[in-house]
Amino acid sequence: MKNLHYLLCITTVLLMAYSCGGSKSAVGVNGDIELILPCTGPEYNSDKEHFRSTMYSISTDMGTAKSKALNSARAELATSMNALVERTNDTYTSSYQSGEEEDVKIRINDLSRTIVKERLTNSRIICEKMMKTQDSKYRCYITVEVSSEDILNGMKNKLMNDEKLRTDFEYEKYKKIFDEEMGKLNNE
Repeated sequence: MKNLHYLLCITTVLLMAYSCGGSKSAVGVNGDIELILPCTGPEYNSDKEHFRSTMYSISTDMGTAKSKALNSARAELATSMNALVERTNDTYTSSYQSGEEEDVKIRINDLSRTIVKERLTNSRIICEKMMKTQDSKYRCYITVEVSSEDILNGMKNKLMNDEKLRTDFEYEKYKKIFDEEMGKLNNE
């Protein structure tokens, strides 16, 4: 009898989950429900060629839901781009042999922050799903991406325009370190 009651509970949960028309789900361990969310999965993760971020927002206004999701995704993107560029800069400048190492590090970090801000405006939406909830709110899922090559080219252009850095900066060395850091994104 207890097993029959348990089976009926699981069946009820499954029927409710599939009949609601929302995100698809499956019953997992201990009766937990696994949610399958839009704009997620391996094809939406950062890799060695792209920085990517997925966020969602909910609002009573469709435009506000999209705007909030987009802003959140770009903020998350900026955080991950800054972290990677900072690691790259630290590795590059620690191998830089000069009496002015600290000045070089500060100048490269300042240029990097400028580039990240500029490239965020060039980010592109690669997935957007808008849903209406049962209580008439809008839920927007958005994934944005920025090309790692775009970041590298931006760094190269900015550094080449800085007369002091241009004479000492070794682009190929920097690119190698950057590519290594991007390669680590697949493993995180």
